[in-house]
Amino acid sequence: MNVNSSSNTSGMQGTTNYSRLTGMISGFDTDALVKAALSKDQARIDKVKQSRELNMWMIDAYRDVTSSLQSFYNQFFDTVTSTTNLKLVSTFSGYTAALAAGSSSDVVSVTAGSGAKAGVYSLSNIVAATYARISTGANVTNTVETGMISQADLDTIKSSSYNNIFRITLNGKTVDIKLDNDSGQISSVDDLVSQLQSKLNNAFGTDSLGNGKIKVENNGGRLKFTTLRNTDTFSIGTVNNEGAGKLFSTVPSGTTPFELNGGNNKFELTIGNSTKTITVLPLAGNSTFTTADDLKAAIQNGIDAAFGAGSGVTADINNGKVVLKSDAGVNFSIGYTVNGAANAILQIDSSNTSNKVDLKAMLSRIGAGFAIDPFKNSDGTSIKNADGTFSKNIEFTITSSKGTSTFSFDPATTSINDIMRKVNMDTTANATMSYDVTTNSFKIQAKDTGATSKLDIVDTAGGFMSSLGIAGTGAVGSDASVTVTGEDGTSMTIVRPNNSFTYAGLTFNILKDLPAGADPIKVTVASDTSKTFNTIKSFVDQYNALIDKLNTEISEKKVNS
Repeated sequence: MNVNSSSNTSGMQGTTNYSRLTGMISGFDTDALVKAALSKDQARIDKVKQSRELNMWMIDAYRDVTSSLQSFYNQFFDTVTSTTNLKLVSTFSGYTAALAAGSSSDVVSVTAGSGAKAGVYSLSNIVAATYARISTGANVTNTVETGMISQADLDTIKSSSYNNIFRITLNGKTVDIKLDNDSGQISSVDDLVSQLQSKLNNAFGTDSLGNGKIKVENNGGRLKFTTLRNTDTFSIGTVNNEGAGKLFSTVPSGTTPFELNGGNNKFELTIGNSTKTITVLPLAGNSTFTTADDLKAAIQNGIDAAFGAGSGVTADINNGKVVLKSDAGVNFSIGYTVNGAANAILQIDSSNTSNKVDLKAMLSRIGAGFAIDPFKNSDGTSIKNADGTFSKNIEFTITSSKGTSTFSFDPATTSINDIMRKVNMDTTANATMSYDVTTNSFKIQAKDTGATSKLDIVDTAGGFMSSLGIAGTGAVGSDASVTVTGEDGTSMTIVRPNNSFTYAGLTFNILKDLPAGADPIKVTVASDTSKTFNTIKSFVDQYNALIDKLNTEISEKKVNS
């Protein structure tokens, strides 16, 4: 019998240790027998491992060769990125073009190619080609301003009513502003302005002169908000009612009761495709809940009041907390609802809450924020009904050098981002529409340059493009031109629709207009045989090195083990 294990036995007489002693009794070396029995299997395993390792070496070698071949091709045969492309005549032109010292290199660049003639050239009257473009001035939106605020409304502000909180965001930083009026501190709009300014300064800071980064003024009973800098982005928002979190996380008891209030008494419930706000009311007039059963009953009452009995969603209790469960086949979800009480008291218009355009918001929600009504036709009528619905979609046409495209969008389901995306993808409109958040302005620009580049933008229903400041007709581009004067005094003016063009072996790339009164730019074109020589020599050297590398790889012998 073999002893093939180790153990410790402890007792009154001491400790006995049994170590592994292979074959101590039987005389058989078990380990050697096992190894001998598996020797053929191990040999096969070793062979597979060696084959796999060899394959990996081959893959690395192929990858290295492929990379070398691709690099060689890119340098001497790629027509897009290579300056030493052997397939281009310019590579063997033997000429270089250099701007004279002191010439403006940011106006134009010149390269010499096939057909160029040596000499000194003077470039004047340089004009860059332009795109047809229509752009608005800064700030297409209105100043952020509230409606008229009454003293009666201000008197209702109380922290106990949770109607004293609203949200301010400045340059990405969001702060909840809480108004103090429990002791009647706000007895006028001026008092409100004074308190608001102090809280805004504490929240966002001031400049070195003590000016608030957000300034609030009393504009005849209305609050007017402005930012210290045009580059600042400011918006007014609402806070959430915390009911969606609080109602379903509390474990009410006699020692830790749950107090229902205006800040935690609502949540949004979606059942199927229907979404409603659930308001939880005190149970039997009592807003203090000491048991989960009572809170469950109050929540169920709110659900039934909104959806009716038998909605398929019922309140239950799990681990002392209220949870919602649904019948088979009924889908539901819970979300936060906003607490807009303070915003309502301050008469904050939900469609005019930012000094910049919200590109993601539905157009119907931000329409009133524009300086020009996007829903008003040119004859003064409106496509927006009194109930907030729309009699027609907003519509406009864009005419470019490639034709006319008509666009139609539902303001209730379309954002400006959606409109910009569709315009930019339209090949007939052939234009790019963009927004500059710094200047709060829009621009639409044709994709082609030159005198044939054109843009006509007309609102056909509503005034959307007019509200962005980019409606208009007759926008055209202009051609590029440059006057080239040779050493003999002979001048020629070259006119092209694009800023990059070739003439008489010289390739011009015009970057901007030559300023009026500036000296002409001097360009020296000279013979340069070293350029061709160096290119060919580099090709031969790298070709030979590549062949040597390939021969080395092919002739390498495998060492058999």
